[in-house]
Amino acid sequence: MDKKVDLRDENGELRGENAILIKYPFGKKARLFIIGLIVGLLAGAITVGIFAAQARREDSARFEELDTELSTTKEALHKAYEKEQERLTVTDVKVWDRLAPIGELATYMYEYGNTKKVTNTLQGFWGGDIPLTTNEVIFVYSGIIKVGIEMSKLKLTLDRDAMTITIKLPDPEVLDNYINVDKMECVGSNNIFNPIDVGTVPDYLSDFAQEELASAKAQGLFDSAVTNTRTVISDLLSVFEEYTVVFE
Repeated sequence: MDKKVDLRDENGELRGENAILIKYPFGKKARLFIIGLIVGLLAGAITVGIFAAQARREDSARFEELDTELSTTKEALHKAYEKEQERLTVTDVKVWDRLAPIGELATYMYEYGNTKKVTNTLQGFWGGDIPLTTNEVIFVYSGIIKVGIEMSKLKLTLDRDAMTITIKLPDPEVLDNYINVDKMECVGSNNIFNPIDVGTVPDYLSDFAQEELASAKAQGLFDSAVTNTRTVISDLLSVFEEYTVVFE
């Protein structure tokens, strides 16, 4: 008959090694394995969570990138559509409508000022000066030369395929050249034998204006006018944004 072994003491507590065996039914290696397994599972779960979060961030960034690319594409398509619409709707008439109302385009103004002395002496029948018959007038004046073009002489060519507006300008012209008589000063030295003839003053002023014009031309008056004309016309036609203005 088998002998019973009492694993408890008189207080009912498990005895020595028996207590350890009951509380911890596995061996030390088994316990370490289980602990390692649990730690491994936790580490794996954390790692998976980290990779999942990273993947979500990458997906979010990619979605934002795709959204940006889509917006850029839509904007490019919209601009292409507007460009095509403008190409089709711009006509010679519309371009002329921007220029025709001007009529005469003054694009350069040249201001001048000078002092001129005019003398006059009576001539004898022998062809020489008569002594003591000289009069003298000194003019101090200022004036303005306006240069531009007649718009009706301008030639325009519209090319929808190349999207260019080609302009051929006429030669610049002097639109006005005058001396401001209101600000002019005259100092005369009259002569009783040869009084100053006031009727000759307009002729003198006309000569002065022509002399000033010749001087201005020598300084590049018309070149400056052409440069300014191109700038003004380019600004007027800038409403046709997709077209390039070309000057011949």
